Amino acid sequence: MSETTLCQYSALNILVPVYDHRTSEKIDASRFSNAQYLLIDITGTVRLELTLGNGIAVDGDSLLISILEESIDSTFRGPFSHQCVVWNLEGKRLCPVFQEKVVIQPVKIVANE
Repeated sequence: MSETTLCQYSALNILVPVYDHRTSEKIDASRFSNAQYLLIDITGTVRLELTLGNGIAVDGDSLLISILEESIDSTFRGPFSHQCVVWNLEGKRLCPVFQEKVVIQPVKIVANE
């Protein structure tokens, strides 16, 4: 499992191609009935959840996860994990597309003087 660094108060777009884990062939993202992105703290609490149509969109043949700037505020700090899961057209949940450790760095916001 790799580790990614995110920053508080930063918008982020993650373009996610999906591959068949058996054949390594790319799967067209329009073939999924749902997708879910979770950002989870070290206690196992889901702190951010996005779904297809609510933060996740199909972009070409990939998924585009869009995290808004205000979604990761000052209460997000330190070690987390994040993952993306999809469901096939029959409604069956598939293995995670990715599952990684994340470290969220604090950002000091300075007011204009």
